[in-house]
Amino acid sequence: TQLKKMETLEINILTKSWNELTRRQVLELWSNFYVARSFRDALPSAEAAQCISIFQSIYNVSFETLAEWQLSEWTDEEDAIDGAAGFYNGLQTLLDQSLAEIMTRNADTGQYQLLPKLTRSPWPEIAGAKNTVWFAPAIGWDNLSIYELAAVFTHQENYHSQDSLEDLYTMLAILYRPGKPATPENKMMAYGGDRRLPYRNYEGTVSSRAKLWKNMHPTVINILAFWALSCRQAIIDMYPRVFKAPGEAPQRERANDYSWGGVILSLAGGVANIDAVADQNFHNCFTYLSMLEDERLEREMWGS
Repeated sequence: TQLKKMETLEINILTKSWNELTRRQVLELWSNFYVARSFRDALPSAEAAQCISIFQSIYNVSFETLAEWQLSEWTDEEDAIDGAAGFYNGLQTLLDQSLAEIMTRNADTGQYQLLPKLTRSPWPEIAGAKNTVWFAPAIGWDNLSIYELAAVFTHQENYHSQDSLEDLYTMLAILYRPGKPATPENKMMAYGGDRRLPYRNYEGTVSSRAKLWKNMHPTVINILAFWALSCRQAIIDMYPRVFKAPGEAPQRERANDYSWGGVILSLAGGVANIDAVADQNFHNCFTYLSMLEDERLEREMWGS
């Protein structure tokens, strides 16, 4: 029996990065990795089901369109097996190429793994207590002070090394804060590059927000933990002189190797200037530390 073969099927495929995905796409993509779906049982394999579901989530392609694509690979019933394989392989190739910034596929198992490159929070605002709104930091945490980043990195490392949910909630409570007053002056100055109230001098408000984070949906918490991991990795990659020993493999951040307070004191040259340094953007501080390390390496090279 002859099956009708489609003449043309056009699907517009664009290369995507994590930060280009909508919140819905992030949630659906996440569910393909961390939430079982019953329809997988009806598909040839878990790998194929995951591949199809990911493709649908990102490109909003219906089952009907995918079925038409699969039929377009067939010429007759005897060719159905080869056609299905061609369809699946084509789908995998498209995903590998267009989502290379989002996930990678194990060539041996066919399983996909998410890449920690989500540096824009899917939730730029979150409803807090008593009709308040908590605001997320900028993409890649670009508007964090060195003081805030030190606190975030410390709680983040405790969460990963000790599986401490309390540290995770505290980290999120530091990052997400109520907004500055919407005064004409603040609006005119674009809130000084940070919509949130400062962390320093408002540390006492963190614990109450951390308690509320315990009640957030686990999927939101897990995605934001992944976002935080992505931001940390981006910062580490940006400043190898600060976070990697010369000539060695990448190391974890040094929050537990020496006190972050010691780093801030060293940058300040003592207690007298600590306030000014604590409020400095971390990029300024890490650029300066990188410069000092370059100068040290140069002196070492020339034996001076």
